[in-house]
Amino acid sequence: MKKTNFTKAAFFDIDGTLIRSQIVMEFPKYLMEQKIFSKTAYLNILKVITKYGMGFLTYRNAGIQILEIYADALKDKDEKEILLHSKKFAEEHIKKAYSYSELLVDYLRENYILVAISASPIDPVKEITNYFHFDKVFATEREIKNNIATGKIKTDMLEKCAKKNTLLNFSGKNNIDLKKSFAFGDSGSDAEFLSIVGHPIALNPNRNLRKIALKNNWNMFTKNENIVEKIKLIEREN
Repeated sequence: MKKTNFTKAAFFDIDGTLIRSQIVMEFPKYLMEQKIFSKTAYLNILKVITKYGMGFLTYRNAGIQILEIYADALKDKDEKEILLHSKKFAEEHIKKAYSYSELLVDYLRENYILVAISASPIDPVKEITNYFHFDKVFATEREIKNNIATGKIKTDMLEKCAKKNTLLNFSGKNNIDLKKSFAFGDSGSDAEFLSIVGHPIALNPNRNLRKIALKNNWNMFTKNENIVEKIKLIEREN
């Protein structure tokens, strides 16, 4: 990270915020099509999604189960192979970026440290955020030993307060003024890290985040608005 003289940050969730997708579901499907990920494991992920849709699992619990299935399915795989497929996946997946995404990130890059924070697997997340030139990326990590996957999760960003604590730790080490910083998220699980900054933005918010944003008087924007102009207005008013 080069911006050592910057004291402000812009924290971004990725899925639903910058990209129209859920990487944690789409990347396993891609790997299955490449015969890297078993069909049985992918079907187990679909079962979890079905349970979530029927209300039997919370968003967080469903996500944790999916990540555990994902990690276990890649046990004993060579990490170089996963990295190669992550790059190929990102090449196609970046096409799902919202029309405002590149403009927004480019604008904020001038005065803010750009930090991506995602519960999705870090393998494809890193490759996708490379297109936006983020300064730092945090995401769910699998345990790797001697370049081989163990099948276990090393860092789970879906654990309660994981995103918030990660960003608080990062901000403390890098002298980030959180009151002058922005954070962007689209789901209720993002509220925990949106709450730590002076400028929380609910971007394309789902129902849960909308309720939280209304309660806390946070700004809410959708993909159909001129997001960059909205951010400029917030900056002028503060």
